[in-house]
Amino acid sequence: MGKNKILTILIAVLAVILAGLMVAAVLLGRDAAEQPETSAPENLEQTAGTREPAKTETTTPTENQGTDPQNTEPLQTDPKETEPAKTEPSSPVETTKPVETTKPVETTQPEETTPPTRKEYSALAQAYIDYTGMSGDAQMKFYYSFASGEAFTEWYKSAKAAYDAETEEIYIGADGQVNAGKD
Repeated sequence: MGKNKILTILIAVLAVILAGLMVAAVLLGRDAAEQPETSAPENLEQTAGTREPAKTETTTPTENQGTDPQNTEPLQTDPKETEPAKTEPSSPVETTKPVETTKPVETTQPEETTPPTRKEYSALAQAYIDYTGMSGDAQMKFYYSFASGEAFTEWYKSAKAAYDAETEEIYIGADGQVNAGKD
């Protein structure tokens, strides 16, 4: 047999089984809906299938008891009407006084701190700071904006001197010597 034929047969068998399960589910659903609801058993012994039924004792009149019908009838008693007992509180109800609320604590506003002032540099020192912050390509474009290399070098030396004069930076030399700014 071919693989397609086996697959077709297998699918057909599964379809038949599925249809049978669906029919069974529908029929069981109807049976469950049609059955009456059972109430809770009044006596536990009635529901226990393996237990013996409850034994009741029967007595037969003996000669000592007699067969007087008055003695065999149960006595009838009149029901007494009872009133519910009145209850009183064990202690008098105390009224509570409202609690005084306290005034909210005044919060202090944090002191306004002024941001550190940015040091004002001269135009030449600021140009040097801007130049050192540029990317390599931008520095090259700035270099070529001068008429010659000597003009750029002259500007660079004067801008660096202005910057150094206005700053108090700490420099560590190659030999490990510390220069703490102006001497």
